Amino acid sequence: MAINGTYRPSTRRAAHPDNRGRVLAAVGAALLLLGVAGSYLTNAQMVAIEDSGGQRLSEVGSALTRLLPSILTSLSKSNAAFNSPGRASGGSLRGSVTYVDAKRALERWVATAGLGLALLLFGLEDLNGPAPASATGGGPARAAIGADIARLVLMAAIVWGAFSIFETG
Repeated sequence: MAINGTYRPSTRRAAHPDNRGRVLAAVGAALLLLGVAGSYLTNAQMVAIEDSGGQRLSEVGSALTRLLPSILTSLSKSNAAFNSPGRASGGSLRGSVTYVDAKRALERWVATAGLGLALLLFGLEDLNGPAPASATGGGPARAAIGADIARLVLMAAIVWGAFSIFETG
């Protein structure tokens, strides 16, 4: 606002406050819930696939082996040539097309949940505002690690989603 050629900034508050932190937190919470629900349902589908094979074809494993990408759980198989004899599934349900598709879906749901958690952490960090300065003047009194953790979770979610591209069962 200019009066007599002198600029004076307006002291009125904006009609719409900055809601970036709330929006990030809300979208993050929604993605987190969606990813957790999708992961739960996909894991149940994978358990049903394993149980449908009977005792002979069911492999000993845990939810952790279903959750971790195959490239991490069986390094020898991922380093073998594609047409080597050890690559054949040999009747294993974990090598079937439906199981591999479900495992890819599970990894993508986990990546979605990780993305939601990262957005939630970014939003909560934005809502908290900047860290207050210390009394000695040497920087912030407390270290705000929420954004650092959110960056780490975001990177892990991207990598987890990328692992689903290379899923082989």
